[in-house]
Amino acid sequence: MVQKLKRISSWIIPGFLSMTLISLLGYSSNSAQEELLFTDHFDTSASTEWQIIDGTWEAKNGRFEQTSTEGTWLDAIVGQIGWLDYEFEAKGRAFKKGNIGLIFRSDQDRRKFYYFGFATAGKELAIIRYENGNWERKVQVSREIQENRDYLFKVVLKGNNVRAFLDDEEIFNYFGVDFRSGKVGLHTRKIPASFDDVKVSKIYAPLVQSGIDTYEVTNAEFQKFIDAGGYEDPQYWIPEGWAMLQESHRKRPTFWNQEAYNRPKDPVVGVTWYEAEAYCTWAGKRLPTEKEWASACEKGEIQKSVNIWEWSASSELGMRILRGLDSEAPQRAGAHFSTQCGARAYGITSDNYWGFRCIRNQKE
Repeated sequence: MVQKLKRISSWIIPGFLSMTLISLLGYSSNSAQEELLFTDHFDTSASTEWQIIDGTWEAKNGRFEQTSTEGTWLDAIVGQIGWLDYEFEAKGRAFKKGNIGLIFRSDQDRRKFYYFGFATAGKELAIIRYENGNWERKVQVSREIQENRDYLFKVVLKGNNVRAFLDDEEIFNYFGVDFRSGKVGLHTRKIPASFDDVKVSKIYAPLVQSGIDTYEVTNAEFQKFIDAGGYEDPQYWIPEGWAMLQESHRKRPTFWNQEAYNRPKDPVVGVTWYEAEAYCTWAGKRLPTEKEWASACEKGEIQKSVNIWEWSASSELGMRILRGLDSEAPQRAGAHFSTQCGARAYGITSDNYWGFRCIRNQKE
């Protein structure tokens, strides 16, 4: 059966709260949990979710074929612009020597995106950044394409990092992806090609007992981030966070110099979500999702300082979700601990001490 598809031509609110992180040690596509976001094997037809940007695309003989030889970006995209961290793979076959590969972190109509695959008329593999007609090659390596054979392309995205694979061989491990989320897609350039076994999975590190920190990140631990130049190095920050830093000239958390909150062993307080996320990246860790945080809390794996809310990686309605405890009487940060799982909040909370808890290794 042949199916022809129709062509179809956000500063997060900062707050000063607490967060928990999950270690990325051992993070890989094999060890991570997966949640399937999209799959298409083209057995009888192509999913109606595909958006054809350019080219002639047909689901035929169990594959997704692009037959046009005119045009430089003959692409089909699919998915949601809100997709953040995911693993995307597909088999691709070129019928002539040229460029084929994967599009990722694309906007709604593929005006800006990243690409991994063959480039320079099929003579190299590269990661390319594209925005409004301008493209920039980020990394490249010599590798000539072979005609009429399947390649397995795969990208694994986490924050500003992409690991790119060809036939399960890791080709690139690139930091610097500045588009935070987006759709995925398939690409050919001036050549006929076909694709199969498209799969997109949301990924996150598995929650294990030793994976989530028992206590919040302390002032002493955060001091190491400052001393290491964390506020001067953009590699640890997502683009929105780095822009906030440059605009505000912020060099430390809000309450850093207040004696009531800066004892070395107390939880660091007055931290924006951007600072929490940057610290986690620097430490080789990440923020947990709300589900992961709640699960660890219910299992008794973490303890929480009274009156501290913790950042999570989850969001709703454009605001980051926080987990923490409401207390009738204010208490000094770090003075008391609780095993109650508490409530959820969004963005900035009031009537509580602001701080954050990061995930750290259980043994240091």
